[in-house]
Amino acid sequence: MTDWANILKHASPDVRELNPDVTIEDGTHQAPRSKAKSSGRKRSSLEQQFAGTWAALDGPPLEGEYRFHPKRRWLLDFAHPATKTAIELEGGAWSNGRHTRGKGFIADCEKYNAAGLTGGTTISNCDVDM
Repeated sequence: MTDWANILKHASPDVRELNPDVTIEDGTHQAPRSKAKSSGRKRSSLEQQFAGTWAALDGPPLEGEYRFHPKRRWLLDFAHPATKTAIELEGGAWSNGRHTRGKGFIADCEKYNAAGLTGGTTISNCDVDM
């Protein structure tokens, strides 16, 4: 049993629900949830820029608009599920964008904390980082 599976064995049901692909000692597990289908929206210029840079750096394939929570409709901008790594792009740092105003900032914190409880890593990048 992996260390993570051992931790999950003692975790609350909601944390186990966020990690359905991990087999616990008694052999139980859930099939991995299906990923969210693309919302059909066009990628932002920031997302396009990141995707181009990532490809130029020969990074591993990432899934865009990745749904990680079984109940909430949260989407991560990009994810590498095998390593439980999320990449979030924060636009509008200097234009009073959604990510920098109170309600949006609080919602982002809630989402990032939930992603962290899955045992993964969230890397948050500002538009000025690109």
